[in-house]
Amino acid sequence: MDSVLILDDDQYFRALVAAYLRDEGLTTVEARTGSEATEWLGREKFALVIVDYRLPDCDGLSWINYHRLNGVEIPFIVLSGIPLSHQKQTRMRNLLGVEHVLQKPINPFEFIRLIRKQLHMGPEPQIGASEKEKSREVEIFNDADLDEELDGEMEDIRDTYLHDLPALLRKLATSIEKSNETCMMSDFGKEALMEAHKIHGTAGTLSFEGISQIAGMIEKALKKAVRESKKFAT
Repeated sequence: MDSVLILDDDQYFRALVAAYLRDEGLTTVEARTGSEATEWLGREKFALVIVDYRLPDCDGLSWINYHRLNGVEIPFIVLSGIPLSHQKQTRMRNLLGVEHVLQKPINPFEFIRLIRKQLHMGPEPQIGASEKEKSREVEIFNDADLDEELDGEMEDIRDTYLHDLPALLRKLATSIEKSNETCMMSDFGKEALMEAHKIHGTAGTLSFEGISQIAGMIEKALKKAVRESKKFAT
């Protein structure tokens, strides 16, 4: 059975991705930081590694680059809550051998379709297949993935996230308040940006679109504040 390493600092997003993968018959290992994921790579063999672009102890691309330089040839998929230009995505593929780059919030069906293709888990559309046949393949795929067990697990994750969301928002507000008292380039500013980034990606993927949009606007404002702080510091 293929195993997939999920490297993301958001526990709710990791749980969500792990649920999708387990439903496909895969085993999963979760890591919150680059150092944790590096330890796992030294202990187990993985068919695929899913890496978040922004991590607490490093950025995802630097982490991938480190392991590529050390001879790791496992396929990598990068998930990013930050819009990446086509040029940057092309460099990631050409220089780091990244297989795919997905934008958060992720679309569950597109994500599963991509995993199946990457790990050769399902039939690929035949060349020259009619549009009717292709449509039927998508219909079968959707029916297969909307099973009750996965749906129940998704609801549990959504309920847990909704329960914890007030605490997450308070943590974000506290970080913003402390960064205003010090400097946006301080650890508090970085923490605020990270918290907004996580809420934006995870809430959107869990279909809390309004919360995701608000967090996205906060993240955008924080990035602007960081840029302004850098100008004043130089």
